Amino acid sequence: MLVHSKPSQCDRRLNIDMARLLSLVLFAGCTALAQSSFTACEADPATAAALDQAVATASDATLGLDARMAGFRALLGRFPADPFVNRLYLARFSGYNTLPLYDRLLPRYASLYREEPKDPSRRYLYALSRAKRDPQGSAAMLEALTTETSPAPWAHLTLAYIYGHIKPVDEAKAGSHLNRFGELCPQTLDAEALGRIASDGGEALKRQTIERLRRQLPRSAERLAMEAWPVLWQLEFQVTPASLHGELRNRIAEDLRKLRVLKSAAEYRRLDAVFQGYTLLNDPEGRRWAQAELIRVAPHTAAAADATIALWEEQNLRPDRSAPFAEQVAFRYKYWEAGKPWAQRWPDYGPAWLPLYSAFFTEGLAPEQAGPLGRQLAQFLARNPDYTFGFTDLPTLEIAERMTVMGVDLDAVPAVLDNALAYARERQQSDLASTVRPFGEAEIARQFQIRSFLAGRTHAILMVRTGKPESARAELGKLLREAGTAPADPIQFWRCIVALSDAAVLAGQNRVARDAIARMGSALVPESATATPAQKRERAMHEADYWESRAKLARAEGRGLDAMAYYVRATNATPRDFNPYGRSRLSALAQGAWIAQGGTEDGWQAYNPDVTGAAPLPQWQSVDRKMPAFALEDAAAIPCASRSSPARRCSSTSGPRGAALARESCRGCSGSTIPSRTAATWWCSPSTSMKTRASSRNICASTASAFRWCWRTTTSIPR
Repeated sequence: MLVHSKPSQCDRRLNIDMARLLSLVLFAGCTALAQSSFTACEADPATAAALDQAVATASDATLGLDARMAGFRALLGRFPADPFVNRLYLARFSGYNTLPLYDRLLPRYASLYREEPKDPSRRYLYALSRAKRDPQGSAAMLEALTTETSPAPWAHLTLAYIYGHIKPVDEAKAGSHLNRFGELCPQTLDAEALGRIASDGGEALKRQTIERLRRQLPRSAERLAMEAWPVLWQLEFQVTPASLHGELRNRIAEDLRKLRVLKSAAEYRRLDAVFQGYTLLNDPEGRRWAQAELIRVAPHTAAAADATIALWEEQNLRPDRSAPFAEQVAFRYKYWEAGKPWAQRWPDYGPAWLPLYSAFFTEGLAPEQAGPLGRQLAQFLARNPDYTFGFTDLPTLEIAERMTVMGVDLDAVPAVLDNALAYARERQQSDLASTVRPFGEAEIARQFQIRSFLAGRTHAILMVRTGKPESARAELGKLLREAGTAPADPIQFWRCIVALSDAAVLAGQNRVARDAIARMGSALVPESATATPAQKRERAMHEADYWESRAKLARAEGRGLDAMAYYVRATNATPRDFNPYGRSRLSALAQGAWIAQGGTEDGWQAYNPDVTGAAPLPQWQSVDRKMPAFALEDAAAIPCASRSSPARRCSSTSGPRGAALARESCRGCSGSTIPSRTAATWWCSPSTSMKTRASSRNICASTASAFRWCWRTTTSIPR
């Protein structure tokens, strides 16, 4: 007899899960060939869901580059010409530091275009991918698309970028295409589009965007909506008078109250937006709450890492560049201790590894510490070539050089050195092929020659360390001939000749070192009475290199008193304002040489040669006119007026400094002396490092009006 029993709770859950799985399989089969339309403002729903997952995977700080991009590669296999998938994928490599990685993708888009040259999506992607290499050709192809295919919103958005950011700039065309995009996609939450409106949009477009975002965002819990909240606040600060910032902060506080209790489809994005919002409000308690929630809900994400690092840096301010050298070194070791658990928790995230990279190049690092650290850093860069620790290029060569100089893990150095040279060649080819680049062809050639020379120097030291002194001597002789005697290119000459002298001393080839130092002395031309401040600084730094090289040779030859005297000369030659850290380092080396010869700390303090240095070289320029009176508020809602304080320089100190830094920023451009545009621009630069981007927005949000005025009054200063 069969008995029909009531299904258990476990059975019901299993049936539901199986049904869900079956529906997902059937849905995927139905949409396998689906692709977002080129004319659409939003991705196809099936694609959008998969894109959210790919973006989440790409934000995982525990995965190397290949694993982080796996979701995008899978989508590209399914939707090879989908504009939304490809735009987000290309954006991952859009920075100058990742230009070689970006160029590796170009053959794919050329192949897509050749397969179906009339397909508008493929034409668009081909033009997009080559915008930095051939902006005129890309613009022509995109302009044709906007007339042949209507609507073509993403072609208009890319044209706004090309005309607005690639020389020759045409602001009228850029604005026209951006406005047209806004008309075609009036409800878009696309991150690139909103960012372009915030950076390049006109007042009317910004206000329209603010108005509709205020309607849209509270009704959505999707990823794009979470990413849009910080852009909304940025836009509101841009168009709101400083006198009304208090009301704006209250509105943002209410936004954050609601966001805290919202359940989103992308929790890590929601919490990251909350963290950024509390940063804008200078709310330490709110920032700590958001960071704790990120660690609890999304511990593997870059957002969790950023929040954790930012809070530590806020509580552990980096010493000023003019602080004593011992204080600088002590902070680096403290930073290293903090970074060790970060690197373990987020093993494939650059900012988490920055403290380890900094420690690797710190004075006094023991060889038993340097060996494992150098090996780990080299492995990290091999897994994550998109992280460059803030440099334009992968610092693989610098790591190989440091390992060689310290004589650690020498068996690993040849492979690291080969990788560095291969990357240098790839970088040179990418730079030469790109129209959008910070250097001309001569500078590109110079940079490659310098890096090739430094690789040869490292190889010479390696041969000495591995018992091949004759080969090292031959290599150093070759490098000496390459360095030349007459500095036709002073920058290249000094970089190479100083590096050669250091290598010769390390290799025990003192004759080569003396020859190199003699060439430095001959190249030091007397200072001209008509020299500009920049020329004076350049000569001073070269003189400091000359005396430091002499000190290193004297120390290697056992002439301790000479070494101390030469370090003192190098200290005094280093401009106090331009390179305070270098001056402090040289002073510490002089003090070490003094003590090694039997001197005492008291004796050194009595001598204190740093006091005898030349007067600081001017680093700031005055426009010789005063700013009219103004009254503003800083990011901490503290009133600030032009008469409230004497003239102050706009500091370029990095790192979040909370309300105190905001107060300094407000006073920075008041008074009779206005600093150069470069210093002021730093405060509101969107390219600040990942760790400090939130604090940069904080400072700039409430002081943009003051700095805009400051920029207008400094038009006589070269940009």
